Amino acid sequence: AGKCPGPEDISPACHFDVATKKPQPGKEKFPMNCVKWIYANAYCKANGKRLPTEAEFEYVSRGDCEANGSKTGDPDCAKAMRVYAWGDAWPPPEGAGNFADESAKKAHEAWVYINGYDDTFADAAPVGSFAANSLGLSDLAGNVWEWVGDVFSANSYTDEAVTDPIYTGLGYFRSYRGGSFQVGAAKALRASRRGGIDPAAEDFYLGFRCAKVIP
Repeated sequence: AGKCPGPEDISPACHFDVATKKPQPGKEKFPMNCVKWIYANAYCKANGKRLPTEAEFEYVSRGDCEANGSKTGDPDCAKAMRVYAWGDAWPPPEGAGNFADESAKKAHEAWVYINGYDDTFADAAPVGSFAANSLGLSDLAGNVWEWVGDVFSANSYTDEAVTDPIYTGLGYFRSYRGGSFQVGAAKALRASRRGGIDPAAEDFYLGFRCAKVIP
């Protein structure tokens, strides 16, 4: 697999320095961003991992309905799962994550922001700045949108298997999940929120994490 090229966008908002092939000074603990899907996918594979699937990302964000007292397939299953990664409340409670907030409003007046919420970050935040969930995972909502492994399809959840689905069929766009520091709308921060984008996109609000199956 070898080494993947660094982000081609050398904007200060990108956390990786193409010239030095190292993180930008002071950005060592920030999420990797400005990376095309193909490079994110190759990096994970080169390290014995992979991009998470859409279903996996939503599962760890919303919670296990069986752990909440119902069984998969039961009518009450969906009701037992969280609306947002932090719970069901809107606006989010203090410390829920890095979203478009009062701090972002001061720097980016045109954004839609969450009135009264302040996570103290106008842009991206270091990974782990907010409390992890019961699975030890943080930033499942906010900070940067994240690439997942699926090809994007509006109908993929109805076309694929109910258990551990991943859509690899026809399509050009790749799926992303999670929301970002630019997002202040409740609908866009729901754990069920889906989106697809050009796999060549390498935006400062878009990053990735790797996943691995534990035997």
